[in-house]
Parts: sequence; structure tokens; C-alpha cells
Amino acid sequence: METDITSSMETRQAKTTKEKEASTAAENSEDLAKSILAHRFYPPAIGSEAWEGYTFRDLEIRIRESTDFYGAVLWPSAMVLCHFLEKNQDAYNLVDKNVIELGAGTGLVTIVASLLGAKMTSTDLPDLLGNLQYNVLRNTKNRCKKHVILWAMRFRLDPENSFVDRFRERFHLEELYDLPTLSIKLYRAWKRDTRTNGV
Repeated sequence: METDITSSMETRQAKTTKEKEASTAAENSEDLAKSILAHRFYPPAIGSEAWEGYTFRDLEIRIRESTDFYGAVLWPSAMVLCHFLEKNQDAYNLVDKNVIELGAGTGLVTIVASLLGAKMTSTDLPDLLGNLQYNVLRNTKNRCKKHVILWAMRFRLDPENSFVDRFRERFHLEELYDLPTLSIKLYRAWKRDTRTNGV
């Protein structure tokens, strides 16, 4: 009988501990989301050009947006990645690293990675390249050692799940951030070595 009571108490304590950890993780996620979104700023007055801003290392990055195209607006996922790169620049040193951004959109990640010293190649659909080029040049000119390469690509959008499944076949994935508040997950990926059976 005593074993049953002890077991029941241990189960309740474990459940309470898990609930507290989940609650703390949710609070941390909300705090992190607020911290990331605090880097965003908007124009003081409505003008002829739609834009949003992002503060990085005391620099104001202005991103021209377009409501005509899906990829021409500043997405929270780009801000999450920029925040991660800034906060972890010692662990993930981008200086002189070759980096390709697929689907660069407005170019915020390209701009931040360039300011951190990466040699960037940014890709997106042909219709978005003009705005991407404008944003990159406007925000990196005379601030970066490396010239950003822009590349147009045509691709069809896979359903998200099949893309992740195919990606996992070729790359190892490590979850770096999970922000349920923003419905965003950030992964680190590195290529699998096919000669050693994926390891």
C-alpha cells in the first residue's frame, strides 16, 4: 500500500514538474517573440512607399515592401533568423562563409548575414528580384566587404511536409528555436555524407 502512495505522489510531482517546465517554456517563447518583434519599426507617417524597418547593431535597416507579391513583405520568420544570427554570431561565425538563401523575399536575412561578413548568394522568383536588389543595395552599400549575388530561380512550391521529408533525406536537422507564439521553428541543417550511409 505504501508503495502505491509513494508511486502516486512521485507521478503527481513529475506531472507538476512537467507542467511547470511547459509553462516556463511558453513564457520564454512569448518573451523571446516580444524581444524579436521589438527590433521592428514602422514609418512615422504614411508615404508613397510601403516599408518596414528592422534594427540590427544600432543600424536601421529599411525594407521596401510590396503587397503585389507574397514574397515581398517582411515575415516574422526572417526576423527570428536575424535575431538568432545576431545573438549567436560567435557560435555561428559567418565571416567569409559562402551562404545561399533560397527564397530571400525582401532580403532582410541576406542583409544581416552580409553585415555579419557572409558571402551571400540570394535567390527568389524573377518578379521579386528588383525589390530584393533595391533593399540589399540600399542597406549594405559601403557597409559590407562582399558583394551580394542575386539569382533568379523558378521553382514549384511543394507541400510543406513533403519538402521537409525530402530535406531530411539529404540533411541532418537540428531544431534551434521553437516559437509557438509566432508559429515558427528555426532549424540548422548540414549535408549528410552519402558515402557513410548518412552519418
